[in-house]
Amino acid sequence: QEDGLGEHSSVALSGKTAFVGFSVANDEAGAVLIYTKDQYGDWGLWEDPFIYDDNVTDYGFGLQVDIDGDLACVRDSRNISFFHQQDNKWVQFDRVEGDRCSIAGDTIVVSHYDRELGGDYLQLYTYNQDLRGVVVPIQDPIPTGHVWPLDLSN
Repeated sequence: QEDGLGEHSSVALSGKTAFVGFSVANDEAGAVLIYTKDQYGDWGLWEDPFIYDDNVTDYGFGLQVDIDGDLACVRDSRNISFFHQQDNKWVQFDRVEGDRCSIAGDTIVVSHYDRELGGDYLQLYTYNQDLRGVVVPIQDPIPTGHVWPLDLSN
């Protein structure tokens, strides 16, 4: 537990980077701390640990996190925000509605409950560095029951 952040909600690790989500921090707006492993094997807090989107209108940022390489997703109370590491910073590039996310390479899966579709579904996306700024749906949503945990693997 980091001072004043409450207990963590989610943790994700990829290589030498770890994301730790604190969904009740900052009066429940949420926060994500980023840790990196140095050449000596020691973990340290990233210089700019909080990755907020000033346009977040919901709460609970950091409720669920996942990372693979330089691509990450962070859930708040209703949305999944996508981040890409660029110029030694994590920059948000897109957001979709969703309940859980998982990343493997440039493929992303998001689970979501949708009344119009009549239940839970999985949506697969791809991230293309040439199209930086969006995730692109790969196919139609896949109807499912409740999926937990959600894990996509290479």
